[in-house]
Amino acid sequence: MKKKNLIAITLMLAMLTACGQTDSSSGTSTGAESSSSSASAETDVTDTDSTEAVEDTSEAETQAQTETAETSTEKAAETKAENNDADFTWLNRGVYIVVKNDVPDRSWYVFTDANNGKTANSDTGIGIGFTCEQTKSGITFHFGSRDDNSEMTMSYDENGDICGTMDGNKYVFYYQDNMDPDNFDATKVTGRGDIITDEAPEGSNDAPLDNTILNFIGNYSNGRATMQILPGPEGASINVKWAGSALVSSTWEMGGSYTMSGTDLIITYSDCKKSTTTYSSEGELVSDITEYTDGTGTITIHYDGSLEWVDDVENAGADYTFYYEQ
Repeated sequence: MKKKNLIAITLMLAMLTACGQTDSSSGTSTGAESSSSSASAETDVTDTDSTEAVEDTSEAETQAQTETAETSTEKAAETKAENNDADFTWLNRGVYIVVKNDVPDRSWYVFTDANNGKTANSDTGIGIGFTCEQTKSGITFHFGSRDDNSEMTMSYDENGDICGTMDGNKYVFYYQDNMDPDNFDATKVTGRGDIITDEAPEGSNDAPLDNTILNFIGNYSNGRATMQILPGPEGASINVKWAGSALVSSTWEMGGSYTMSGTDLIITYSDCKKSTTTYSSEGELVSDITEYTDGTGTITIHYDGSLEWVDDVENAGADYTFYYEQ
Protein backbone atom coordinates (compact mmCIF):
# COMPACT_ATOMS: atom_id res chain seq x y z
CA MET A 1 0.00 0.00 0.00
CA LYS A 2 2.77 2.37 0.87
CA LYS A 3 4.45 1.40 -2.35
CA LYS A 4 1.34 2.26 -4.36
CA ASN A 5 1.04 5.55 -2.58
CA LEU A 6 4.70 6.40 -3.34
CA ILE A 7 4.17 5.61 -6.98
CA ALA A 8 1.07 7.75 -7.10
CA ILE A 9 2.84 10.70 -5.48
CA THR A 10 5.75 10.33 -7.90
CA LEU A 11 3.39 10.37 -10.89
CA MET A 12 1.59 13.44 -9.57
CA LEU A 13 4.89 15.30 -9.08
CA ALA A 14 5.96 14.38 -12.59
CA MET A 15 2.70 15.69 -14.04
CA LEU A 16 2.96 18.93 -12.07
CA THR A 17 6.54 19.44 -13.29
CA ALA A 18 5.54 18.87 -16.89
CA CYS A 19 2.68 21.39 -16.61
CA GLY A 20 5.01 24.02 -15.18
CA GLN A 21 7.50 23.55 -18.00
CA THR A 22 4.75 23.87 -20.57
CA ASP A 23 3.41 27.12 -19.05
CA SER A 24 6.91 28.54 -18.77
CA SER A 25 7.73 27.64 -22.34
CA SER A 26 4.45 29.05 -23.52
CA GLY A 27 5.04 32.29 -21.63
CA THR A 28 8.54 32.70 -23.05
CA SER A 29 7.36 32.13 -26.59
CA THR A 30 4.58 34.79 -26.29
CA GLY A 31 7.01 37.37 -24.94
CA ALA A 32 9.45 36.74 -27.74
CA GLU A 33 6.76 37.08 -30.35
CA SER A 34 5.62 40.39 -28.77
CA SER A 35 9.15 41.73 -28.69
CA SER A 36 9.68 40.68 -32.28
CA SER A 37 6.43 42.37 -33.37
CA SER A 38 7.35 45.57 -31.55
CA ALA A 39 10.83 45.59 -33.03
CA SER A 40 9.38 45.01 -36.49
CA ALA A 41 6.94 47.92 -36.07
CA GLU A 42 9.71 50.21 -34.91
CA THR A 43 11.83 49.13 -37.87
CA ASP A 44 8.95 49.84 -40.25
CA VAL A 45 8.49 53.35 -38.78
CA THR A 46 12.19 54.02 -38.95
CA ASP A 47 12.33 52.78 -42.52
CA THR A 48 9.33 54.96 -43.46
CA ASP A 49 10.81 58.07 -41.83
CA SER A 50 14.10 57.36 -43.48
CA THR A 51 12.46 56.93 -46.87
CA GLU A 52 10.48 60.15 -46.49
CA ALA A 53 13.62 62.01 -45.44
CA VAL A 54 15.45 60.68 -48.49
CA GLU A 55 12.54 61.66 -50.73
CA ASP A 56 12.40 65.16 -49.19
CA THR A 57 16.14 65.59 -49.58
CA SER A 58 15.99 64.33 -53.14
CA GLU A 59 13.13 66.71 -53.98
CA ALA A 60 14.96 69.68 -52.42
CA GLU A 61 18.13 68.81 -54.31
CA THR A 62 16.16 68.48 -57.55
CA GLN A 63 14.48 71.85 -57.00
CA ALA A 64 17.81 73.47 -56.17
CA GLN A 65 19.36 71.97 -59.29
CA THR A 66 16.42 73.19 -61.39
CA GLU A 67 16.69 76.73 -59.99
CA THR A 68 20.43 76.72 -60.59
CA ALA A 69 19.88 75.53 -64.15
CA GLU A 70 17.25 78.22 -64.77
CA THR A 71 19.54 80.91 -63.35
CA SER A 72 22.39 79.69 -65.51
CA THR A 73 20.11 79.72 -68.57
CA GLU A 74 18.96 83.28 -67.82
CA LYS A 75 22.53 84.47 -67.34
CA ALA A 76 23.55 82.73 -70.54
CA ALA A 77 20.70 84.45 -72.40
CA GLU A 78 21.68 87.83 -70.97
CA THR A 79 25.31 87.27 -71.92
CA LYS A 80 24.25 86.23 -75.41
CA ALA A 81 22.09 89.35 -75.82
CA GLU A 82 24.93 91.54 -74.62
CA ASN A 83 27.70 89.93 -76.63
CA ASN A 84 26.07 88.40 -79.69
CA ASP A 85 26.25 90.79 -82.63
CA ALA A 86 23.14 89.24 -84.16
CA ASP A 87 21.08 90.33 -81.15
CA PHE A 88 22.34 93.93 -81.07
CA THR A 89 20.43 96.73 -82.81
CA TRP A 90 21.25 100.44 -82.75
CA LEU A 91 18.47 101.79 -84.95
CA ASN A 92 15.09 100.08 -85.15
CA ARG A 93 12.03 100.81 -87.27
CA GLY A 94 11.35 104.56 -87.21
CA VAL A 95 12.28 107.99 -88.52
CA TYR A 96 15.47 109.67 -87.29
CA ILE A 97 16.56 113.25 -87.92
CA VAL A 98 20.32 113.40 -88.29
CA VAL A 99 22.68 116.17 -87.21
CA LYS A 100 25.90 115.90 -89.20
CA ASN A 101 29.09 117.36 -87.74
CA ASP A 102 27.02 119.34 -85.18
CA VAL A 103 25.10 121.14 -87.92
CA PRO A 104 21.40 120.35 -88.54
CA ASP A 105 20.98 120.06 -92.31
CA ARG A 106 17.44 118.61 -92.44
CA SER A 107 18.64 115.12 -93.29
CA TRP A 108 16.79 111.97 -92.24
CA TYR A 109 17.33 108.24 -91.93
CA VAL A 110 14.10 106.28 -92.36
CA PHE A 111 14.19 102.64 -91.18
CA THR A 112 11.32 100.38 -92.26
CA ASP A 113 12.95 97.69 -90.13
CA ALA A 114 16.36 97.10 -88.58
CA ASN A 115 17.92 96.10 -91.92
CA ASN A 116 16.20 98.24 -94.56
CA GLY A 117 15.48 101.92 -95.13
CA LYS A 118 16.34 105.09 -96.99
CA THR A 119 17.90 108.50 -96.47
CA ALA A 120 15.94 111.70 -97.17
CA ASN A 121 16.54 115.44 -97.30
CA SER A 122 13.90 118.08 -96.63
CA ASP A 123 15.48 120.64 -98.96
CA THR A 124 15.99 118.54 -102.06
CA GLY A 125 13.44 115.80 -101.46
CA ILE A 126 16.12 113.38 -102.63
CA GLY A 127 17.12 110.21 -100.80
CA ILE A 128 18.71 106.86 -101.41
CA GLY A 129 17.62 103.39 -100.36
CA PHE A 130 19.85 101.14 -98.29
CA THR A 131 20.15 97.79 -96.63
CA CYS A 132 22.34 97.28 -93.58
CA GLU A 133 23.70 94.88 -90.99
CA GLN A 134 23.95 96.02 -87.38
CA THR A 135 26.46 94.74 -84.87
CA LYS A 136 27.55 95.79 -81.41
CA SER A 137 30.38 97.89 -82.82
CA GLY A 138 28.67 99.49 -85.79
CA ILE A 139 26.46 99.39 -88.86
CA THR A 140 27.45 98.39 -92.39
CA PHE A 141 25.31 100.33 -94.87
CA HIS A 142 24.82 99.33 -98.49
CA PHE A 143 23.62 102.55 -100.12
CA GLY A 144 21.94 101.90 -103.46
CA SER A 145 23.75 98.61 -104.03
CA ARG A 146 24.90 95.53 -102.16
CA ASP A 147 28.36 96.26 -103.54
CA ASP A 148 28.58 99.43 -101.45
CA ASN A 149 29.97 98.83 -97.97
CA SER A 150 29.88 101.99 -95.89
CA GLU A 151 31.03 101.32 -92.35
CA MET A 152 29.63 103.48 -89.54
CA THR A 153 31.14 103.04 -86.08
CA MET A 154 28.40 103.41 -83.45
CA SER A 155 28.43 104.64 -79.85
CA TYR A 156 26.55 106.82 -77.37
CA ASP A 157 27.57 110.43 -76.79
CA GLU A 158 27.74 112.21 -73.43
CA ASN A 159 24.01 112.97 -73.62
CA GLY A 160 23.08 109.34 -74.19
CA ASP A 161 22.16 109.96 -77.84
CA ILE A 162 23.04 107.43 -80.54
CA CYS A 163 25.87 108.65 -82.71
CA GLY A 164 28.00 107.23 -85.49
CA THR A 165 31.21 108.05 -87.32
CA MET A 166 31.60 107.37 -91.05
CA ASP A 167 34.23 108.70 -93.46
CA GLY A 168 35.41 111.15 -90.81
CA ASN A 169 31.93 112.62 -90.29
CA LYS A 170 29.95 112.50 -87.05
CA TYR A 171 26.22 111.72 -87.16
CA VAL A 172 23.80 112.05 -84.24
CA PHE A 173 20.42 110.30 -84.57
CA TYR A 174 17.26 111.71 -82.95
CA TYR A 175 14.21 109.44 -83.05
CA GLN A 176 10.92 111.11 -84.07
CA ASP A 177 8.03 109.31 -82.38
CA ASN A 178 5.40 111.25 -84.36
CA MET A 179 6.64 110.09 -87.77
CA ASP A 180 5.53 107.02 -89.73
CA PRO A 181 8.36 105.47 -91.78
CA ASP A 182 5.88 104.03 -94.27
CA ASN A 183 4.42 107.45 -95.17
CA PHE A 184 7.31 109.80 -94.48
CA ASP A 185 7.78 112.76 -96.83
CA ALA A 186 10.85 114.81 -95.95
CA THR A 187 9.60 117.82 -97.93
CA LYS A 188 6.55 118.09 -95.67
CA VAL A 189 8.29 118.38 -92.30
CA THR A 190 10.42 120.94 -90.54
CA GLY A 191 13.75 120.12 -89.01
CA ARG A 192 11.98 119.46 -85.71
CA GLY A 193 9.45 117.07 -87.14
CA ASP A 194 6.45 119.40 -87.47
CA ILE A 195 4.36 118.62 -90.54
CA ILE A 196 4.12 121.39 -93.15
CA THR A 197 0.94 121.55 -95.20
CA ASP A 198 1.50 124.93 -96.95
CA GLU A 199 4.37 126.39 -98.91
CA ALA A 200 5.02 128.77 -96.03
CA PRO A 201 3.86 128.57 -92.40
CA GLU A 202 0.89 130.77 -91.57
CA GLY A 203 1.97 134.20 -90.31
CA SER A 204 5.37 134.19 -92.03
CA ASN A 205 4.54 137.18 -94.29
CA ASP A 206 4.69 134.93 -97.34
CA ALA A 207 8.45 134.83 -96.99
CA PRO A 208 10.21 132.11 -98.99
CA LEU A 209 11.00 129.04 -96.95
CA ASP A 210 14.48 129.26 -95.53
CA ASN A 211 16.35 126.01 -95.27
CA THR A 212 17.99 126.70 -91.91
CA ILE A 213 15.22 128.52 -90.05
CA LEU A 214 12.91 125.56 -90.69
CA ASN A 215 14.96 123.62 -88.15
CA PHE A 216 13.89 126.08 -85.46
CA ILE A 217 10.44 127.46 -86.32
CA GLY A 218 7.59 126.78 -83.92
CA ASN A 219 6.19 127.81 -80.57
CA TYR A 220 8.24 128.22 -77.39
CA SER A 221 7.05 128.87 -73.84
CA ASN A 222 8.51 129.73 -70.44
CA GLY A 223 5.33 128.89 -68.54
CA ARG A 224 4.04 132.47 -68.55
CA ALA A 225 4.84 133.77 -72.01
CA THR A 226 4.75 132.26 -75.50
CA MET A 227 7.13 133.01 -78.37
CA GLN A 228 6.49 132.08 -81.97
CA ILE A 229 9.40 131.80 -84.42
CA LEU A 230 8.59 131.86 -88.16
CA PRO A 231 10.47 132.60 -91.38
CA GLY A 232 10.52 136.35 -92.09
CA PRO A 233 11.68 138.83 -94.73
CA GLU A 234 15.08 139.19 -93.09
CA GLY A 235 15.33 135.58 -92.04
CA ALA A 236 13.19 135.23 -88.92
CA SER A 237 9.96 136.70 -87.61
CA ILE A 238 9.27 136.70 -83.85
CA ASN A 239 6.13 137.35 -81.83
CA VAL A 240 6.05 137.28 -78.02
CA LYS A 241 2.90 137.41 -75.88
CA TRP A 242 3.23 137.84 -72.14
CA ALA A 243 0.31 138.22 -69.72
CA GLY A 244 1.25 140.35 -66.72
CA SER A 245 -2.16 139.71 -65.16
CA ALA A 246 -5.66 138.68 -66.16
CA LEU A 247 -6.32 142.22 -67.44
CA VAL A 248 -2.92 143.38 -68.75
CA SER A 249 -0.76 141.77 -71.43
CA SER A 250 2.23 142.82 -73.52
CA THR A 251 3.25 141.91 -77.06
CA TRP A 252 6.66 142.15 -78.71
CA GLU A 253 6.96 141.95 -82.50
CA MET A 254 10.33 141.87 -84.24
CA GLY A 255 12.29 140.31 -87.06
CA GLY A 256 15.93 139.93 -87.88
CA SER A 257 18.73 138.03 -89.51
CA TYR A 258 20.38 135.02 -87.98
CA THR A 259 23.68 133.20 -87.86
CA MET A 260 24.58 129.67 -86.84
CA SER A 261 26.99 128.99 -84.01
CA GLY A 262 27.52 125.24 -83.93
CA THR A 263 24.02 123.83 -83.46
CA ASP A 264 22.65 127.13 -82.08
CA LEU A 265 20.74 129.65 -84.15
CA ILE A 266 21.21 133.29 -83.06
CA ILE A 267 18.70 135.90 -84.22
CA THR A 268 19.69 139.57 -83.96
CA TYR A 269 16.89 142.15 -84.18
CA SER A 270 16.66 145.97 -84.06
CA ASP A 271 13.04 146.76 -84.94
CA CYS A 272 11.16 145.44 -81.92
CA LYS A 273 7.73 146.96 -81.31
CA LYS A 274 6.26 146.56 -77.84
CA SER A 275 2.57 147.11 -77.11
CA THR A 276 0.68 146.82 -73.84
CA THR A 277 -3.06 146.15 -73.75
CA THR A 278 -5.34 146.67 -70.74
CA TYR A 279 -8.90 145.39 -70.33
CA SER A 280 -11.56 146.16 -67.75
CA SER A 281 -12.98 143.48 -65.45
CA GLU A 282 -15.96 143.36 -67.83
CA GLY A 283 -13.64 142.43 -70.70
CA GLU A 284 -13.75 145.81 -72.45
CA LEU A 285 -10.60 147.31 -74.00
CA VAL A 286 -9.31 150.14 -71.81
CA SER A 287 -6.04 150.98 -73.60
CA ASP A 288 -3.65 149.72 -76.28
CA ILE A 289 -0.36 151.56 -75.96
CA THR A 290 2.73 151.27 -78.16
CA GLU A 291 5.67 151.68 -75.78
CA TYR A 292 8.51 151.67 -78.33
CA THR A 293 9.29 150.55 -81.89
CA ASP A 294 13.08 150.36 -82.00
CA GLY A 295 13.90 147.71 -79.45
CA THR A 296 17.04 145.64 -79.93
CA GLY A 297 18.25 142.29 -78.67
CA THR A 298 19.12 138.70 -79.51
CA ILE A 299 17.38 135.36 -79.36
CA THR A 300 19.47 132.19 -79.11
CA ILE A 301 17.75 128.91 -79.97
CA HIS A 302 19.54 125.71 -79.01
CA TYR A 303 18.90 122.59 -81.01
CA ASP A 304 17.76 120.77 -77.87
CA GLY A 305 14.65 122.98 -77.90
CA SER A 306 15.63 125.61 -75.33
CA LEU A 307 15.63 129.35 -76.11
CA GLU A 308 17.21 132.38 -74.42
CA TRP A 309 15.98 135.92 -75.00
CA VAL A 310 18.19 138.93 -74.30
CA ASP A 311 16.09 142.13 -74.43
CA ASP A 312 18.37 145.21 -74.55
CA VAL A 313 15.58 147.65 -73.63
CA GLU A 314 14.12 146.23 -70.42
CA ASN A 315 15.68 142.77 -70.08
CA ALA A 316 12.24 141.21 -70.31
CA GLY A 317 13.55 137.69 -70.84
CA ALA A 318 15.98 137.64 -67.93
CA ASP A 319 15.85 134.57 -65.65
CA TYR A 320 13.46 132.81 -68.02
CA THR A 321 14.25 129.98 -70.41
CA PHE A 322 11.77 129.19 -73.15
CA TYR A 323 11.29 125.62 -74.35
CA TYR A 324 10.06 124.30 -77.65
CA GLU A 325 6.46 123.07 -77.68
CA GLN A 326 5.24 120.32 -80.02
